[in-house]
Amino acid sequence: MAGIGVAIALLLGIAVGGAQVAVDFFDQEKELTATVQRILQVAKRAATPAALNLDEKLATEIVSGLLDYEFIVAASIITDLGDSLASTKITRPNNDTRWITRKITAEFSEHSISLRNSGDAPIDYGTLAVVVDHDAALAGFFGRALFLMASEIARSSLLVLLLFGIFYWRLSKPLATLVDGLARIDPDNLGATRLSSPQGHTSDELGVLARTVNRFLETSQTRLAEREHAENLLRESEQRLRAVLDNTPVCMNLKDTEGRYLLINKPYEEWLGRRAEEILGKTSADTIDDDAELSNLTISEQHVLQTGRSFEKEVSAFRNGELHHRILIKYPVNSTDGSISAIGTVAVDITERKNAEQSLRKYAIIWEQVSEAILVLNAEGEIIDWNPGAERTFGYSKEEMIGKYADVFLKEEEPGARRRAVNEAIKKDGFYIGQTTFVRKDGREGVIEAQIMPLFDDNGEIVGRVGVNRDITERLQTEERLRQAQKMEAVGQLTGGIAHDFNNLLQIVQSHLEAVKWDTQASENTLAHVESALKAGYRGANLTQQLLAFSRKQTLHPQITAPNESIEGMLNLLGRTLGEHIEIDTVLEKDIPSIKIDPNGFENTILNLAVNARTAMKDGGKLLVTSAVRDIDTGIVTEDGVLPAGKYVEITMTDTGDGMAPDVLAHAFEPFFTTKDVGEGSGLGLSMVYGFLRQSGGHVSLQSEPGNGTAARLLIPAADEVVANPPETSKQSIAPRNMNSGTILVVEDDPDVRRSAVMVLNAYGFDAREASDATAALEILARDTDIDILFSDVVMPKGMNGLELAREAARLHSGLKILLTSGYPDAELEKSGVTDSGFELIGKPYTNEQLSDALTTLLGDD
Repeated sequence: MAGIGVAIALLLGIAVGGAQVAVDFFDQEKELTATVQRILQVAKRAATPAALNLDEKLATEIVSGLLDYEFIVAASIITDLGDSLASTKITRPNNDTRWITRKITAEFSEHSISLRNSGDAPIDYGTLAVVVDHDAALAGFFGRALFLMASEIARSSLLVLLLFGIFYWRLSKPLATLVDGLARIDPDNLGATRLSSPQGHTSDELGVLARTVNRFLETSQTRLAEREHAENLLRESEQRLRAVLDNTPVCMNLKDTEGRYLLINKPYEEWLGRRAEEILGKTSADTIDDDAELSNLTISEQHVLQTGRSFEKEVSAFRNGELHHRILIKYPVNSTDGSISAIGTVAVDITERKNAEQSLRKYAIIWEQVSEAILVLNAEGEIIDWNPGAERTFGYSKEEMIGKYADVFLKEEEPGARRRAVNEAIKKDGFYIGQTTFVRKDGREGVIEAQIMPLFDDNGEIVGRVGVNRDITERLQTEERLRQAQKMEAVGQLTGGIAHDFNNLLQIVQSHLEAVKWDTQASENTLAHVESALKAGYRGANLTQQLLAFSRKQTLHPQITAPNESIEGMLNLLGRTLGEHIEIDTVLEKDIPSIKIDPNGFENTILNLAVNARTAMKDGGKLLVTSAVRDIDTGIVTEDGVLPAGKYVEITMTDTGDGMAPDVLAHAFEPFFTTKDVGEGSGLGLSMVYGFLRQSGGHVSLQSEPGNGTAARLLIPAADEVVANPPETSKQSIAPRNMNSGTILVVEDDPDVRRSAVMVLNAYGFDAREASDATAALEILARDTDIDILFSDVVMPKGMNGLELAREAARLHSGLKILLTSGYPDAELEKSGVTDSGFELIGKPYTNEQLSDALTTLLGDD
């Protein structure tokens, strides 16, 4: 209460003193402003002539004199032109009251007065200005303010303390005496203390309160003594029970019929990770987060309540990231009337035992199910055990191999060589790692990657070895197929890339050779040479097509074809090709579905395989051609991808020839690879078959052994459509023209090809003009309006290509005819959009007559 009185006194004094200080402060501010103005008026009489005469010395003396006033910190005289005639400034040290100045007013203020003669016209000569430090000017005010505040606080405090003193002596002190007596009462010994009535208050309310408390203390002391004795007996009983519960190695608890915890032991606290204070009175749902564990507890407790019998079950639960296994026992606790009053729980942890059992089971599962072949050998190298993986790998049962050496299924040129290599590696490095060829029980060969390590007894002596063998046959085959695919892809890119330049060269040669035939004065001998050279050029063009077939960039025209009918239609041709010393037999399955394939390419494929078979059967033999339907459930891995699952037509051509060695078979599909003598073959037959089948969505494979012939198996996707009867077409012949009319603009970046084309066109009667690129062609088209046909190469290295030029020319000249040409394969042109552009296209190399006919046809189309 005294503290409250002091606080009120202080607040009252501060409020009254603050009001008086505020009034005094505003008076001081006004007086300061008036004082500064008087000082400036006095200084004006000297500053005015200084400003009028621009007397810097006088001005400096004036402003320096103004700084003698302790509250002026800066002074200046500015002329009417805005120039500083004199200016000075000093720095005042910080005072303890400066922060107060910043809180209640500006820390500095500026005062100025105009400099002019009162008798003259009101013309300003300049300005006298000073900066006033309010902290220094009001220093006396702060002292008076502090004194005033202190005096008001003192007066207010004396008044309030007087009032509180009367209240204290009359009421507060007696009450405090009584409260002090209550505070000294010992709760453990209530009879040791008695309260006395406060002096002067024996008969009033405070005296009655003191007597009432004394009677309560006497009664309570008796009751507490009786209760303490009972509690001591109960505490001793609980301590004995708690000692038993907390020192048992199993988790125990007791719940009421509503599932609330009544009792838990120390192991159960550790199991839940909570103290007993956090658990008692709560249910399992409040303390357990694992839904599975909670479900097990709920089911078991419901069983006890419904049946009145104990419940036992093996349960599992996670704790601290580890799986624990326990035997859970729930039992009823009956009251005196036989009803269930509580449910007891005992949980025994069997995690270590279960982990040991699972480890043994895990090792057994690994031994039984691991795919690697694991062999256990004794010190002499005899097999004493091996797992089912070894049975699957080698084909022998464990009973067949116990007591034998592992050499029995190894393929060695020198018997015992691998055993010696293993011994030396283990002596040197402590282990052996290597690859070995092995022979399965059924005679098939494979390759294993073996890791062999020694087995030691407790004394560190080697008592045997364990070998882990992995069958890597399929992996090595896959790697080999990958290498083969990369090689085939590289060769394919090479063969496709040379087609353009090769065709350009053939175009120049053929055009000029055909031009020689026009010379009527040429001798028959010359014409014979020209004809031979042309035949060689045609063979070169055919060679280019074979290269394109391998690289899968040839132009195909797939049609719905009946494979059996096509094979039967070729039998006469095959008979003439193979000769009478080779017998041809067919076994063609009925109801073979149609295939969608280029008919000419398909016939060439059959013919090429037949020619290869003839070469392998020089002394005669038999060629068997079969057809069948094959359903592929899963994709077949090929040298350059995967053949999708689906329905295929399988055509097999089997000969009884010499067969091929493995190294020859590995290169059979490569371009220019041949076993024929020099000059007997180009080595492009099988490569063309390979490329054609892959481009058609199928596949070809060879099976061959020396002395056992060769089987070529073709897989071609079956088509849903059936072969339709070809419609009857009328053929309209175009009469040859000896002389042609029309202006042709030839656009070709290769000068030799361009000159040969211009030569041919002029010879056929056309008016041929030439351009080396698209820019020059557009300039000619803009200048010459009589051009009928734009004849352009598709691929040009600079600026626009031929297709872009054709589109621009067609946009500028709606009636212009366009013919494109290229030495690139049509498959590449299709990717660039040429074949879908709507423009006519002629491939290189073309004959002079083909070019003339194409241009004549364009000119004739209106």
